[in-house]
Amino acid sequence: MRGRWLKPEFFTDRKIADLGPVGALIYQALWVAADDTGMAICDPDLLKGQLFARWKTIDSLSIQGALTELSLNGRIQLYSGGDEIFAQIVKWNENQKVNRPSKFNHRQDYLNRGKELHETEPPWNA
Repeated sequence: MRGRWLKPEFFTDRKIADLGPVGALIYQALWVAADDTGMAICDPDLLKGQLFARWKTIDSLSIQGALTELSLNGRIQLYSGGDEIFAQIVKWNENQKVNRPSKFNHRQDYLNRGKELHETEPPWNA
């Protein structure tokens, strides 16, 4: 996880406000969990365990709902790669400047293993 900048406009953005406080917090969590290209593993249970283990009021179902809403309102694009789901934060490059990039990123890791990521819909809504 990395420290990221949050712009003041985040708090006045209508689409973020429509998510409510839990959805907005989950969006922020994706930002800190994302690699330097703006892609994060997007498994609701994993996010619960890694980022919200101590938050009793945030469960996997609320994370699923927020991820679905973020996808529907164009804030993230979901990708699948094998059994894993990833969220690409849309407009990442417009909102984040990475001063000391890491050598790892999810998309390249998959390509190195002979796999590809494909756009997908939220599998937990099936």
